[in-house]
Amino acid sequence: LAFDTMGKLANYGKLGGTADPDAVIEALFASGEQGAWYDPSDLNTMFQDSAGTTPVTAVNQPVGKILDKSGNNHHAMMAVAANRPQLVGTPETYGSELLPALGAGWTAGAGWTNLGVATSASSDLSVTISLDVGSMYELTYTVTKTSGNLYPKLTGGTDSYGSYGYANTLKQFLRAEAGNTTFAITGASFTGTVSAISLKKVLTWSAPYGLYGQRMTRMYTDANVNASVPCFMAALFHSEDDELAYGLFGVGDASANQISLIKGSTPQRILNTLWTVADGISQTACAPGEFAFPTTSFVSSMYSAGTQALQVNENAVSTVSNTWDGTEVMSNVRIHIGSPDGNGIAQGTFYGGVIRFATTSTADRRGLYKYMVQNAGHKFITAVGDSTVSLYPATVKNTPVPCLIPKTVSTITAHNGDTIAMQKTAWLATNHDNEDVVFVQVGANNLDTTDSATTVIGYLQDLIDTIQASTTARVYISTMLPERGYLMTYWGGTNGPIVYQKWLDINEAIKGNGATPITNVDGVVSSHTTTLNDGTGALLPQYDYGDGIHPTLAARQVVADAWKAKLIADGVLS
Repeated sequence: LAFDTMGKLANYGKLGGTADPDAVIEALFASGEQGAWYDPSDLNTMFQDSAGTTPVTAVNQPVGKILDKSGNNHHAMMAVAANRPQLVGTPETYGSELLPALGAGWTAGAGWTNLGVATSASSDLSVTISLDVGSMYELTYTVTKTSGNLYPKLTGGTDSYGSYGYANTLKQFLRAEAGNTTFAITGASFTGTVSAISLKKVLTWSAPYGLYGQRMTRMYTDANVNASVPCFMAALFHSEDDELAYGLFGVGDASANQISLIKGSTPQRILNTLWTVADGISQTACAPGEFAFPTTSFVSSMYSAGTQALQVNENAVSTVSNTWDGTEVMSNVRIHIGSPDGNGIAQGTFYGGVIRFATTSTADRRGLYKYMVQNAGHKFITAVGDSTVSLYPATVKNTPVPCLIPKTVSTITAHNGDTIAMQKTAWLATNHDNEDVVFVQVGANNLDTTDSATTVIGYLQDLIDTIQASTTARVYISTMLPERGYLMTYWGGTNGPIVYQKWLDINEAIKGNGATPITNVDGVVSSHTTTLNDGTGALLPQYDYGDGIHPTLAARQVVADAWKAKLIADGVLS
């Protein structure tokens, strides 16, 4: 590894050779800086009990203690066995489906029907199943909600709870405990529906590995920390929680005397809190879509006298002022994985975190970002395009396309309404040190009566060439989504067919055909366009958000699956 003169991360490159990757973070604590570093990918640092006597040797095992690798001995633990996180990886193979279709075989409590429809239900919709104690099970289900809440559980003996489920298609893990014989969805004055419920045993796992929390799971240091501003913290976290505000990582106590990264109660936002309300603002939030659901994100925050900055995937999403005029000290506080107030880790997986009480440069932050993501076995994906791949609309629980690809961390250089020229501007304004893959997928913002298809293809070729000149990543291009219905409605009977022909010509060029094919790409993805097409060039109704152009979450998953298949075929993902 190549270090700068300070022994830090500025020149950190991709992992390789026999170099010790841990040296990357060790350098941040080489001068005795206070803080902590937790690395769930290192089995040697974890124990099943809080006393540190029984090592963690495999996935599915509880983690009662994780050692601090910074050299400061701020080891995190959880003494209560029921509150410990589990070591999990990425599921690779599954057992058979354990749940019958909704209807016969399900027991409906008051307010439920056995078809999954609830009216002010505060009871269980349940079914008896056979489970293997100690095994992890992957649960997926779809929720529509008018009011109230619900949560899944394995019950009988020691209950195993999942997170509250909000309106979306959700995925959670449940660990079978002694005596569990029943799967249940429990309502809390819930009115709405559940459907497409699936529960399968995870048979095999692969990297990346992390600590999986279920609501009340948390870990914290037994020895208190005396810390001061400036403070830098960063965590790599995969969110499966839709809305609930649970802690991710931080230092402090349950009062305002804390600095913490928190999954916000507003969808797709991450929040952080500052020391005390008297010393600065109490919290700030990232922009919608920066921390999308569900995805893996690197979240970091720098606290210093006068300002603090919150970032997601090294995009500066919130920089605000505070009232500090110098160094401030926190005495006798605990570092915590999860919330300081006992509300636990948000539903999802903690892949690691660093807290450092010292000035941390932008170059060091960027190097740490690259190290932590690669150490956790993820790839970097940047998406370039418009609202057909980004978060749209920001007011609903939708997900940018690359965020739906497992084992990746995404940067979204795609914004609603962006033309190809605007996409080029956004690309040039963004740092591109870390990318492994870039996907380009444009939409309808250049489909009008002004420019010819050949002219638009020229814009697109210029965008591709600009990207290739400024990144070492693989650059893929993806065909536009079916949007004939929108184009015909918007442009009318005269111009609609003309603009739709332009759509056809551009998509052919993207696929490498026609008089002016798009070149200088490392691959083309087009299968999603066929899958989403109703046969006339329009989006199939089940994939149409309602305006003939924007995809539903299910349609975005189709696109993500097509991108993922290409990455697997090219050996980028396993």
